[in-house]
Amino acid sequence: MTEKNHRQQFWQQHLIKHQQSGLSGIQYCRQEQLSYHCFIYWRRKLKATDTAAATLPSHGIKINKSKEIKRVRLHR
Repeated sequence: MTEKNHRQQFWQQHLIKHQQSGLSGIQYCRQEQLSYHCFIYWRRKLKATDTAAATLPSHGIKINKSKEIKRVRLHR
């Protein structure tokens, strides 16, 4: 497992544990001795990854996971 994958898995596990804990993000980070700044960074990063992998159900449009942002004009 690469270092990048290891870090991603580490933070995924902590984000799941945080959701189950019922604590605020700050409280959870204090309890687990984690950097709150890193916690927020990984929460946003992993949420963006999940969103990018999603498919829009009503239109069947797949969202590209690349970091490049493109403007798309939707015609109605």
